[in-house]
Amino acid sequence: MIEKNVVILRIETGNPSGVVRYIQMLTEGMKHMNGIKVHIICLNTSLIFPKFEVTEDRIIANIPYPSKSKPLRNEIYWLTKYFNVVSDLISPYFKNRKQLIWHVQELLVKLADILKLSLGGHILTHLHIIPWKLSLEYNESLFKKQYSQWLNNTFNLINENQLEKIAYPLSDRIICVSYSAMKHIISAYGIHPDKISVIYNGMDDTGITLQERKSRTPEILFVGRISREKGVICLLNALNKVASRGYFCKLKLVGQCTGYMSSHIRKAYKQLKIDILGTVSFNELKELYTTNTIGVIPSLHEQCSYVAIEMSMFGMPMIVSDVDALSEMFEDEVNALRIPLVFDEDFGLELDEEKLADAIIRLIDDEALRLKLSTNAIKNYQERFTLEKMIENTINVYEQLIEQDNA
Repeated sequence: MIEKNVVILRIETGNPSGVVRYIQMLTEGMKHMNGIKVHIICLNTSLIFPKFEVTEDRIIANIPYPSKSKPLRNEIYWLTKYFNVVSDLISPYFKNRKQLIWHVQELLVKLADILKLSLGGHILTHLHIIPWKLSLEYNESLFKKQYSQWLNNTFNLINENQLEKIAYPLSDRIICVSYSAMKHIISAYGIHPDKISVIYNGMDDTGITLQERKSRTPEILFVGRISREKGVICLLNALNKVASRGYFCKLKLVGQCTGYMSSHIRKAYKQLKIDILGTVSFNELKELYTTNTIGVIPSLHEQCSYVAIEMSMFGMPMIVSDVDALSEMFEDEVNALRIPLVFDEDFGLELDEEKLADAIIRLIDDEALRLKLSTNAIKNYQERFTLEKMIENTINVYEQLIEQDNA
């Protein structure tokens, strides 16, 4: 049997992300799979010189990536020039490898296409985000216009992303981590559904079982980038409402936080009990998952969140925003409480803070509801978001790509 050579193309910025976590899970899950070798090409923003680690079973290439270069960021022409240099560097290491699958983010499909033209193989694009929604983070005025169009099923502002226009037609297959992302590709770019597979993220079971959560003061846990688009401000405003009704709880914020955001939170919400813990180890995170009262994921946009999977696996009673993949991952009142978003063309997109406050108070008061959500969250993880299921579904897509050559 000829071995499949899966080559993961990725960008390394040094910041934690869902993509980084996915690649960790994928490579871990593929370790002991017969007939598949996994290689990694990493465009690294912190390197000056290329580094290669080559063994019979694996190739790891780290290539310098000057991400702050304006021509590379803003012009496809110069980005393609850079990708050609990368291809020249790494092609000699793969010239004798057969059944190549270039497993890649949409940002790097052009590089995968250059490698495919040189070495053969198939391009598998993995969409971890809905790209237009990132404009909420850097151009809210544009986001409001895009969101308004999206609500009305028009896409002339949404489908202007040049990298997406290039990526999807060049891809032999596409994996989305949610049906909301699949709908985006079909609606905005006209890609045929047969080209797309939806595979939810998964992670390995740590063996944690349901535990009783004891705390005199209810503790609310947020994990993720501490930023407006992740819904942190909406959560803080909701907790103000909770406090005004005579309920007092402690909020723990875990994740990257800028100095500006940290200062703003401490000044604007000094009446609340807040611990800004920053980034923590996974062992510390496990302790937080098992001891805190309620987990909240208030994101204004979100795909198949690893935080949501982790909280489910540890049986946290959860409140999540009713948006994108979170709407698919959780059933309201069964394994989480879902909170709607509200949109105004002038004020933008926000979580319904009143309903979020109501949900927090419900979970503080109702121990039976917390236990129900906790039990069902673990069941939801076991049935839908295990690493085994993710690996099995991904290998099926690899097999389908290779079978195209034999058809």
